[in-house]
Amino acid sequence: MPITVLIPALKPSGQLLSVVAALSADDRVNRIILVNDGSPSECDAIFESVVQDAKVILLTHSANLGKGAALRTGMNHFLCTDTSNSVLVTADADGQHLPVDILRVGARAMETPDELVLGSRGFSGDVPLRSRFGNTLTRTVYCGLMGPSLTDTQTGLRAIPRSLMASLLHVRINGYDFEMQMLVMAARDRMTITQVPIATVYIENNRDSHFNPLLDSIRIYYVFVRHLSVQLLSLLGDFLVFLCVIIGGGSLGLAMVLGRAAVFAGHVVAGRILGVHSKAAWRQQMGRRALLMACLGMVAYLAIGFLVNPDDWARLLPGVDALMLVKLAVTKLFVELGLLAATVAFQRNNSSSSEPAASLPIAGEPKVTSEAASLGAGAP
Repeated sequence: MPITVLIPALKPSGQLLSVVAALSADDRVNRIILVNDGSPSECDAIFESVVQDAKVILLTHSANLGKGAALRTGMNHFLCTDTSNSVLVTADADGQHLPVDILRVGARAMETPDELVLGSRGFSGDVPLRSRFGNTLTRTVYCGLMGPSLTDTQTGLRAIPRSLMASLLHVRINGYDFEMQMLVMAARDRMTITQVPIATVYIENNRDSHFNPLLDSIRIYYVFVRHLSVQLLSLLGDFLVFLCVIIGGGSLGLAMVLGRAAVFAGHVVAGRILGVHSKAAWRQQMGRRALLMACLGMVAYLAIGFLVNPDDWARLLPGVDALMLVKLAVTKLFVELGLLAATVAFQRNNSSSSEPAASLPIAGEPKVTSEAASLGAGAP
């Protein structure tokens, strides 16, 4: 099983030449897909030099579309043209990923092609405080919401399984946040995430990095906002429909059924509008989600029926009693919030299994070279 390396590149430096040369010299690498993401004409000489290598395939964007768009272009080309059952490894063009680490991640993916394999930096030793803080904050938020405990959520060195690539082609995100969305989708789909320790490399203060500390950090954290917004909007829709049915004289059972239908519709509409779910991924999960919502609806129905006194129902059903309506609304709210918390906790514990970097063999101790300061979410 050979290794194909995908490298998105914007205004690359000479570091790209040495990385490509080292990868091409390894017999395990069959192709290097290089995506020129709208680099200016002064970079043509570098691309012309790199493409002389027989293993290099150059794809070009006429304008800068973003790292996420470049990754999708490369993944689409890989899925359409690969005939060797290769594994795909993505790496950055600025030299932050050493060829030996790229090959280590690829070798691990050859053993477990259905897992998402991350080349994870340890951020120990002489790492700038702001960079360490930014990455710590991002991985803490990710772990709290999604479950897997990852060392490095912003690494660009990844071996991506084919099933995940197919879903990622539908994601309408073009920047650095594309990589965070990838992790959210992997955790949500209960995909195994494996971490391989790699060197932490900073070259000339990250001069060649195009990560915008402020704007790209905002986009990365907005991935979490999008994920939570679907849950909250669905919960709100369920609550409003429930109250409307009760006020209209409907039974508890009817209110619960219509409320669950609102939740299901909310997941579909909000997920597509906000770009959280791809069409392919949603079709695959529709049956499972419908069953989950039905089960949660039944639990909520029994809980509310148990907590609300039958005499109170007698007061409510002939005509709306304001005090009873408030009591019912509060009961409904607490029951649903409790179920939501239980569901999130269950998904966190069962979303994926992540193999900690410390448990894997390290070919040489990970190292830190040079220094770079970063803001916000930390330069990836």
